[in-house]
Amino acid sequence: MSTNESMLFPPNLINPLLDFPRHQQMGLLPGYPGTNHFVETPNRVTEAWERRNLNYLQPGSDTQHPDPQKLGAITTISHLPEITHLPTVLSDYFFKEVIKLYSVWDNHSNQLRILAGSFWQSSGVLYHTMQSMAAALLTKSFPNLRAIAIGERQMGLECLRSGNDTDEDRLIGSILLGHTASWIKPHELSHENFENSLEMLHAWASKTHDHSRLSFFGGAVDYWAMLLSFVSEPRTNHDFLRHSVVEAGPSRADGLINPHPFIGTSGTIVQVLTELGTLIFRYRKRVSEIDFISEKDLEFFRKSIQNARQLERRLLAFRPLLPKSVQDPGDQTTSPAHFVKIDEGLRCTGLLQLYRVFPDLLNDRYQPWDSAALLQPHPALKTPSREERNTWLTMLALHILNINREIPFESRTRCMQPFMFVAASCELRTDLDGGNEAGGMDGNCISIQISQAREFVRSRMMAYLHVFPLQKVETMFQLIQSIWSEIDNGREVFWLDCLDNTTIRFILS
Repeated sequence: MSTNESMLFPPNLINPLLDFPRHQQMGLLPGYPGTNHFVETPNRVTEAWERRNLNYLQPGSDTQHPDPQKLGAITTISHLPEITHLPTVLSDYFFKEVIKLYSVWDNHSNQLRILAGSFWQSSGVLYHTMQSMAAALLTKSFPNLRAIAIGERQMGLECLRSGNDTDEDRLIGSILLGHTASWIKPHELSHENFENSLEMLHAWASKTHDHSRLSFFGGAVDYWAMLLSFVSEPRTNHDFLRHSVVEAGPSRADGLINPHPFIGTSGTIVQVLTELGTLIFRYRKRVSEIDFISEKDLEFFRKSIQNARQLERRLLAFRPLLPKSVQDPGDQTTSPAHFVKIDEGLRCTGLLQLYRVFPDLLNDRYQPWDSAALLQPHPALKTPSREERNTWLTMLALHILNINREIPFESRTRCMQPFMFVAASCELRTDLDGGNEAGGMDGNCISIQISQAREFVRSRMMAYLHVFPLQKVETMFQLIQSIWSEIDNGREVFWLDCLDNTTIRFILS
């Protein structure tokens, strides 16, 4: 491996399968209830596996020793031991690797780890979901596991519909099945799972007093709602958010904020972004459907701009936490400062979307770019030209990427970054004409920054392709590259319109 690659991929992320002995102890963290030291496949599903008579990963097969040229540098496996019981290995891999990749921090107090460890051996829906998630992440190295991932997901959905499990494990199973639907099919949005999860959450919340688990489930649904809001419209009239459930990240007795395993300390920003995503999706959809403007259209646009102004005020008024006010999760790769940076990046990404889709908001506050004044805008100095507005937005996009650059790649918060990369990518133009005034520097300097920013996004996304070996990550990277291609050909591009034009919508996480 080259020096550059070793910097991108720390040793603990390289070849996790090399750690598997023939009868692997489960990668659970000791010290909390509901777990055993060895994996035991539930009796009711063992027979299903045996009936399949699967012959995957047998010694001597191509999948036992994959071609290094096909897998890339970090997935080279020279001496993979014989895998004698695939369900055991997949369960182990879920606890050992999948939870780490799926969470923004991980240790023994991670609610996902606690819930999975407590229920997986007695819950059909959770067991099959874990098997599917593990198989999906291993599919790039072992293509035959794709059939396992699909089959296990289907069995998980069947268990969910049967209603034989308890409320809690059905809820966590439904959330995981929904979150990871795009692991199998990148364009799968899993609306039905979302609606069912929301109903189950409200029903369960009305009869429990477990604040910690309420916070976990509520934050998981909030994050899911945010990701859906930018690429689809709610199928029911109820609000995407579930304000009746406690916010993610409850305070401790000592006043510190516990970061959520999926959204860190970004609970408030995630809720604002959900409303913002819904507003933008409906607005862009209405614009695309108009041939001739009616009075109803004008009223819709006026109302949309009013809502956009309210969201702008909420984003500007948001007061981020200080790292010292966040409980250290005890994860060596992720510090409280990383959560605060993610909050800052998401807030700026929300402003970027508002100012791109509703340019009047930027016109009202336009001054030459100054990052120090971003969150404390002054009255407009002038009405900007189109070029000046584009340059200002490019500087904001560069600011967002610089925030992400300050977070080490090893940080588990990286799973929240691709959304910001895609949103910022359509502002990385190379043909800016308003650089001198709008950016406070000459155009050549901005062009260099844009080139460096593109390379940063490109390198991070290529790294994600190895750490998160999923087709949806490839699809995200392809979207970014297609956006840049359109920009370089002189076209105005908004990333959500690109999704519509390609008829491929996917969850950016």
